[in-house]
Amino acid sequence: MKYDQYTAFDPVSKKFVYLTWQRDAKPPEPVSKIRDKTTGEMIPLYKFPDVKKPLPIIPSLKAMKICPITGDKNFKSKVVMLYD
Repeated sequence: MKYDQYTAFDPVSKKFVYLTWQRDAKPPEPVSKIRDKTTGEMIPLYKFPDVKKPLPIIPSLKAMKICPITGDKNFKSKVVMLYD
């Protein structure tokens, strides 16, 4: 467990992207924030490597309501590999 990681989905490349840092270091700071119009909550945006625009992180698999690749609302997760 040497690293922590944020995950986001890049709609331009249609790929998941990752922002990784050493666990004992300070986490990356958001570059900006946007307001969620349904909840009023401020959502931080982070700069991911090789992505032009900042993106919101995906906090957990349970937080994903729709698969960004297929558009499926009833998708199921399956752990294929676990590593650190």
